[in-house]
Amino acid sequence: MSVLDSIKEKAKADVKHILLPEGSEERTVQAARIITDEKIAKVTLLGDEEEIKKVAEKFNVCLCGIDIINPLTDPDFEHYANGFYELRKAKGMTPEKAAKTMQSRIYFGAMMCRRGLADGLVAGSIASTAD
Repeated sequence: MSVLDSIKEKAKADVKHILLPEGSEERTVQAARIITDEKIAKVTLLGDEEEIKKVAEKFNVCLCGIDIINPLTDPDFEHYANGFYELRKAKGMTPEKAAKTMQSRIYFGAMMCRRGLADGLVAGSIASTAD
């Protein structure tokens, strides 16, 4: 068994919920399909639903069983922004800056993980390491 196969088997034995904040990127959509089909993890794509659907259609990817959350329209947006403000206010964070920061899908996803709504977040196909 290869190292990759071993990792996949461990993941399947303890399925986690993973967020992919670069939800409208072609490789991310394709990866979400593979991960879902192979039952490696529960996947949620973050981004504009219409953009994600267009990418999926363009590359013949079925979004069945894959959740999509748009941080900008999510009903919990203010809750995440307020939580981020509370975490960072001692370092100069303002409610306005916190709301602006939560518009970033990576930060939004990190707050989802902090609340226990997901187990992890994977990015890097578009975002830089610094993000």
